[in-house]
Order: sequence, then structure tokens, then C-alpha cells
Amino acid sequence: MVDDCCFRAAGQGRIDDTKKLLKRGIKVDRTTKAIKGDLGGCTALYSAASGGWNEIMKTLLEKCANADKAGDNGATPLLIASQLGDMDVVKWLVVEGKAEVDKAADGDWAPLETAKA
Repeated sequence: MVDDCCFRAAGQGRIDDTKKLLKRGIKVDRTTKAIKGDLGGCTALYSAASGGWNEIMKTLLEKCANADKAGDNGATPLLIASQLGDMDVVKWLVVEGKAEVDKAADGDWAPLETAKA
């Protein structure tokens, strides 16, 4: 689906495809339709963070991706990385992406609390 192509490319670690899509004009913070469970409203940065794809995250942030943009479920890229226990991605999003460590998802812990757990 065209709406989800950048989300999918970023989540699969396909840096060249992600760059091509951005060059073609796909908006960096374009959100997905609900494709599986509660993934609706998620961005390519969320997808890259969930896969630990730092180079793709850097590319998206250079294109002004919003590191704090939450999906329909309220989860941000930082929260998903925290839940997955990927501390390298967590650190990267906080330092490079300037993500908010205290931004909680709906009814969930904030990323900082999740990382401590």
C-alpha cells in the first residue's frame, strides 16, 4: 500500500528505498493506516526505531521527522524502543532525536520509566 511504503521500508532496514521515497516527496511524518493490530498512525521513524535501524533514523531526523510523534495507540518511537529494551536506540533517540523521555503513551508508562523496568 502506498500510504505505508516508507513505514515498511524503514522497518525492514531498507535505507536505499527509504531515501528514494523521501526524495520522491513522501512526507517524513506520514502515518500508516491500521495495518496490524494497533499500528495505525505510526511513522517511518517509529518503524525504524522498532527495528533498531539507526542509519534510517538519522536519515529521517535529518528530514525533520518528529521524534515525539505518537501513533494511534499513543506510543512514540522512544517508547517502543524502551519496551523492546534496545538501549542503543533509546540513547540515540534522546541524544540525536531530542525525544521527550517523559512523554507517556495512553495509559502506559513514559519511556524513561519503561527503560528502568
